[in-house]
Amino acid sequence: MINRYSQVTCLRSLDFAYDTTPPQDIPTKTLLQILQSPVQYQRVNVSVCVVEERENSEEFTKGNTVTPLKKVVYAVSDQTASLLLTVWGTHTFCLKNWYHFSDVSVRNFMGQTTLTTTRDTNIQTIPHAGPSVDPIVDDITTTEGELSMVNIDVQHLCPKRHSLDSVNFSTLMTRCHSCKAFCKTAKLSAVARGTLTIIDEAGTQHSFNLTDKLIRETLSLNPGPLPQPDELAALFLHHDRATVTTKGSRVLSVLVDAPPEAPSSEDAATAMA
Repeated sequence: MINRYSQVTCLRSLDFAYDTTPPQDIPTKTLLQILQSPVQYQRVNVSVCVVEERENSEEFTKGNTVTPLKKVVYAVSDQTASLLLTVWGTHTFCLKNWYHFSDVSVRNFMGQTTLTTTRDTNIQTIPHAGPSVDPIVDDITTTEGELSMVNIDVQHLCPKRHSLDSVNFSTLMTRCHSCKAFCKTAKLSAVARGTLTIIDEAGTQHSFNLTDKLIRETLSLNPGPLPQPDELAALFLHHDRATVTTKGSRVLSVLVDAPPEAPSSEDAATAMA
């Protein structure tokens, strides 16, 4: 039923190809055929060898904003080419084994053609189909240098993932204006984001965007409430150096050196003597 609240969008105005191919008509392609005609959002079937696991994380999606969804990126190959395949959800693969993926979507991520599973993807184990080409090489860069600046922002969210303007953690409950309801303050979640700047040996400054996952992993913080932004910044700047691994503009990991040890009372007394 269409009423005054309905919205109608003309598909011809979309800035991407909208694939309406029925499931039974989705073509089976080799990876080379996909690379030769990398139309975004086209649905395809592929038979590939799962060669390597490249990334493993949990992320929120547009259709899943309350609980993060498991996301694993694999390098897959057939006899013609190799691509990166993003698999959403809890799937287990044996590396070097062959699988048939039906109804996967072609995407372009940072100028690179990739594949991703969809809600309609079906995965089946198939017999070994012979030797495959070498796995795709990641464009991974490592930058090491002296920590110089950091900026951290902490956002608090209600259980339905709505942003809250201000939170008093000494109170029992907090009102969410989006939900138009009160929720237990203890049930709120916190998401941190920020930027990190290091100076390499040549004196060049490099700035990197940090996600909540990276901040928590780097500082060994557990899921749940977070310290204030200035406290998080101090935890970073307590270290002298950092090593940042990136893929394109995306940060994969941040390693910081061990913080300097506080001088013992004996060392302090010796230094003052």
